[in-house]
Amino acid sequence: AEAHDSGLFADSADDVLACYYQGEVTPRRLRSHFETVLDPYKVPSVIHQVSELPYTENGKVDRDALRAVRCAAQKALPAASPEEQVLHLVRQLTGVSDVGLDENFFSIGGDSVSALVLVQKLKELGWMDVGVRDVLHAEILKDLTSKLPTRIV
Repeated sequence: AEAHDSGLFADSADDVLACYYQGEVTPRRLRSHFETVLDPYKVPSVIHQVSELPYTENGKVDRDALRAVRCAAQKALPAASPEEQVLHLVRQLTGVSDVGLDENFFSIGGDSVSALVLVQKLKELGWMDVGVRDVLHAEILKDLTSKLPTRIV
């Protein structure tokens, strides 16, 4: 696991602890394992599975190439519905690709920093009234998305 610029938002200086790994284990299962053996602040914010690790000419893991692979996967445009837009953003922020509306943002890897970034991105999509409290109070992502359609500017 390594700390990198999230790459998610080029205009943001926020860093995330990202874990790149090879293998058959799902990011969810790996996160669950990390939560049992690491202090909470040491659990990576983003867990990203790769088919192979890229190396530099000197034989070191190429961090920039790893970041680029993750960023390329995140470039897809979000779908039109509020639900799909929120799910797209949450997938980018957590690295969990099979997130559903019935899940809690924080239980799948969201944290206070990623909650701030989520709110920022939702505002950029037009939901100007959304705030961190909305993310904190949403038991599941559906609770958050159910408020968004009525708030769009």
